[in-house]
Amino acid sequence: MSFSALDIVNSVENTGEYKSYLETIVGQATLIHGNIEESIPQALIDVYAGWGGKMNSYITGHIGIQIDPRLKTCDEIVKQGLNLVAAMTKKGVTRDRVLITIAGTWEGIKAAHKLQEEHRVNCNVNMVFCTEQALAAAQANCFMITCWVDPLNKKVEKEDSGTKLVSDCFTQMKSLRYPTKVMAGKVNTVDQCKQLCGADFFWLSPKMFAALSKQDANEVTRKLIPPAALSHPKGEFIPFDVNATDWKTPLPKVASELLDQSVKLYSSAANKLESLIRLLMEQE
Repeated sequence: MSFSALDIVNSVENTGEYKSYLETIVGQATLIHGNIEESIPQALIDVYAGWGGKMNSYITGHIGIQIDPRLKTCDEIVKQGLNLVAAMTKKGVTRDRVLITIAGTWEGIKAAHKLQEEHRVNCNVNMVFCTEQALAAAQANCFMITCWVDPLNKKVEKEDSGTKLVSDCFTQMKSLRYPTKVMAGKVNTVDQCKQLCGADFFWLSPKMFAALSKQDANEVTRKLIPPAALSHPKGEFIPFDVNATDWKTPLPKVASELLDQSVKLYSSAANKLESLIRLLMEQE
């Protein structure tokens, strides 16, 4: 299970229980030098950790936390990732279960590489819209990538564009022997789930879980099969270039536009969450 600032804002706006929970967390935040603006970054960490701790009470798997997409540099992203891991462990979530989710920008993938290699922190590179992003994340030894299915379908107006991306990434990971897991994210129809049956992980909404529960399991067959993928010729392993400052070749236009739109959407949510925290701190 994973969450972002957008998920927190939506839950606070739609559920009184979560609004009260946010108020409690912010109420316990420490003012740094008596200054609200200086205190907000740590308050954001406290809120993320609080949400992760709440999830920890009813799930046993990975708990993914989306890094603030407003952070642009590798060092900024790494710093917040380490702060989140430390805060989550204090909430009883063991380090191996924390999954730091990072937008699939070049700096984001560099940060994921550093977190994985130097700090042994598992990372999920999301907002993946092309195989170029996926392969860079795999070369960076990231634990997981998440391909966003429905946004890609809508962007190119082809129902199978997103499912094809997941299938292509899955095949590449297995044929090139990368250990990176492939998650199908933002899957919005039962048919998409069936077409992607066999992916390493799925990111599904409660609505999709309910729809899938009504399906006859005997009518579902696995589409993505590792043994079949492994029959492809083994490609050349290309190590991640930690010194590169940008993509070797520009991302495909559709992928670049979707990545930019997604970062802006989640940055807007982070701004909104920060405003909610600021308002609550001013009321203290």
